[in-house]
Amino acid sequence: MKTKETFRCSACGGQSPRWQGQCPSCGEWNTLAAVTVAAKSGKARS
Repeated sequence: MKTKETFRCSACGGQSPRWQGQCPSCGEWNTLAAVTVAAKSGKARS
């Protein structure tokens, strides 16, 4: 299973695909922390 890294805000729980200094959801500064999640498979199952 592949994994990918996303960033979650400790203030509001918002997520961002890359680190930013400011949370795009709530606007708080320096609250994004890296979280490893399972990546979705690009293959369709029938």
